[in-house]
Amino acid sequence: MDSASLINHLLARALTFSDREKSHGRITRSESGLGQTVPVGTFQLRVVGEGTYHLALSGAASKVESAELPAECTMELSATLLEAIVAGRATPQRAVIAGELKISGNTGLALPFWFWCL
Repeated sequence: MDSASLINHLLARALTFSDREKSHGRITRSESGLGQTVPVGTFQLRVVGEGTYHLALSGAASKVESAELPAECTMELSATLLEAIVAGRATPQRAVIAGELKISGNTGLALPFWFWCL
């Protein structure tokens, strides 16, 4: 699967996040305050050698663009690592520790991002 398809897969997973969360009773950051389960935030994924993707998560209005736009959290990784994370062969936490996933900006949003999307 190419990087653009993987990014769109992550967006689709993020959009169904609230339904998955309701079944687990978890609380997340949201548009309307604590206790809601709509993931929000702006993220930039730089896939080395393939491009930069901007994900704006705001519930039903979420979108992904192949562009370098301002984001709250920026993550840089290889296409191979992105595919491994989506397939469950790697974890974002281990990739950060190994230096394979670089995070800048609001680093506190990075792990919730992956939680929302996987």
